[in-house]
Amino acid sequence: MWARLAIGLALGVASAGAVGCTDDGFTLTVDLRTDLQAGTDFSSISVSFGNERRRSQIVRAETIRDTAATGARIAERTNLPAADVVRWLNGIFTALDELARKHGLEKIKTIGDAYMAVAGVPVPRPDHTEAVADFALEARDALAAFDRADDRTLRIRIGIHTGPVIAGIIGTNKFAYDLWGDTVNTASRMESHGQPDSIQVSAPTYERLKDRYDLEKRGAIEVKGKGEMVTYLLLGKKG
Repeated sequence: MWARLAIGLALGVASAGAVGCTDDGFTLTVDLRTDLQAGTDFSSISVSFGNERRRSQIVRAETIRDTAATGARIAERTNLPAADVVRWLNGIFTALDELARKHGLEKIKTIGDAYMAVAGVPVPRPDHTEAVADFALEARDALAAFDRADDRTLRIRIGIHTGPVIAGIIGTNKFAYDLWGDTVNTASRMESHGQPDSIQVSAPTYERLKDRYDLEKRGAIEVKGKGEMVTYLLLGKKG
């Protein structure tokens, strides 16, 4: 009972009944959409009760059929000392976090100098592609003016793809809300095969944006793991 109560309080779950106990351990399930909307931070939760078998187990995922994912990465290396790089990246990612909140994106993760976010997850929204496009345009412009210790302009690559994802929480330690599927991989490829200071989007994303945004056809490029793809560069909003 104390285990159930402690986990319920840690997660901010309204009812401790969300946690089930068995002889071999306990299993916790949550309503992802409700708890993420409420601001529950799953990434900082680590539960241990001394018995190797008694670990928290979360496997909760769902398919969301229409989303827009974006990946952003610094397009150049820096020779700054490690401590300065960390402070530098913290400033960059803080700026991206603020833009993600402004446009209603869900930040998924940072890996090294890469940043991933998504719109339409965990709560679907009809304007998810536009939200990601607006985020990307502001991110590009904001980071171009970002202060650096060596006084050089920061260059960034951004990629966007639209489609279904599997979203959820898995694992037994430091729970993290994550995404899986081809949409995520393609968004990452749009970034990695992009050009510095550019926002590269896939053909499905282009179709969603072409009436309200200015885009330039880059043409067919060879994409690792995908083959030849026709891509476009997002330039700005029309008007």
